[in-house]
Amino acid sequence: SCYRDPSALPGYFSDKLPAILNQWVAFLGDLDFLAGASPTIADCKFYEILRKLRLYAAESPGLADPLPPALASYVARFEALPPIAAYLASPAFLARPLNNPHAKFR
Repeated sequence: SCYRDPSALPGYFSDKLPAILNQWVAFLGDLDFLAGASPTIADCKFYEILRKLRLYAAESPGLADPLPPALASYVARFEALPPIAAYLASPAFLARPLNNPHAKFR
């Protein structure tokens, strides 16, 4: 988690995360979003988790993008939703901070 020593996360990314993400790939199957063809509030949280995983990997030497292709496509679909795309392109969008001030990864 973001409140622990970040030096342990590379092992998590290589040892545990792939199996967890593959469970999500299986859950999604052919669905566009978690509950079907249209996004729900659950997709907002799931997207944010995937975004944080990607950011952490991008800022950590030696870590590749952890998302399997199906989840990378999910992120792209979510970001392409007109209200989300507009928000991401707006000055209101804050890429950071990701977590509370006392978190080790912000």
